[in-house]
Amino acid sequence: MTRLLQKIIVVTGATGAQGGSVVRFLLEDGSFSVRAGERHVAIINIDPSEITQIYYLVCAELAAKGVEVVTANLLDVESVKGAFRGAYGVFGVTYFWDPRDGGVEKEIAQGKNLVDAAKAMNVSHFVWSTLEDTSPIQVPHFDSKARIDDYLKESGVPRTSLCTSFYYENFTGWFKLTKNAEGVVEANWPPILMSDAPIPCYAVEDTGAWVLQAFNEWIGKDIGVIAEILTPRRVVEMLSEISGEPIKLIEINEEAFEKSKDLPGLEWCCITNGNAGGRDFEQTKRIYPKVQSFETWAKANIDKVLPQ
Repeated sequence: MTRLLQKIIVVTGATGAQGGSVVRFLLEDGSFSVRAGERHVAIINIDPSEITQIYYLVCAELAAKGVEVVTANLLDVESVKGAFRGAYGVFGVTYFWDPRDGGVEKEIAQGKNLVDAAKAMNVSHFVWSTLEDTSPIQVPHFDSKARIDDYLKESGVPRTSLCTSFYYENFTGWFKLTKNAEGVVEANWPPILMSDAPIPCYAVEDTGAWVLQAFNEWIGKDIGVIAEILTPRRVVEMLSEISGEPIKLIEINEEAFEKSKDLPGLEWCCITNGNAGGRDFEQTKRIYPKVQSFETWAKANIDKVLPQ
């Protein structure tokens, strides 16, 4: 099928972890024309001085792969409408952690603009990346997405809600291993994950697999993605086995965890007691049989996990 005849899928956050995966899977499949909705699209042809060089390079790489890159400021509904014009489908993801445009209220505004624009532009299928409501615990970056999900379901926009999990890739960033003054490798993580807390996990680089299938056959349904449930203690054990290096886990007990409750953290993961929060192992694997285990992912990425 020629590109002119292909249905257009707009991917927001295409330079990020989830959106980047969605773009990759859509391009590899070849059934759709891909459009990336990005806030700083002007940098491709004008001046990259207002954004980081890495962002510029990623946008340029998307364009080189045949992705149409357009402006989509999620806090400007008219901008989003323009990005959605003529599109069959949308993958929507918001960003709570943006230092300028994030936080609960701004993330909710981003999400509502996505929904309103999709409705106004008659988008046929909106795949939304969400998280569950954690009331009464109130984990902000979960609850804001849950409120957007409610808004989407009330809007009448044809949709699939994709509930994600804790990324394996967090162990290459926010939860990367470190070395102490004696050169001992440590898991000295923020006190928002108790050492024996069960945490639903998956590889964010695989997100596009479920999104692709959502566009094909999961309209009007929910998908809960989970590869396995891990505790921080088990993660450290596996990383030590894979790397061949002893790794010291800095214990996080209930007292330390309780003191962290004012942080916008991951408390919800720690009180699930192994409950996957509605996520479905069988469904996850049925949609994408190649879902990565943590062991498989860690073996391929151990150099990114270990401190340099």
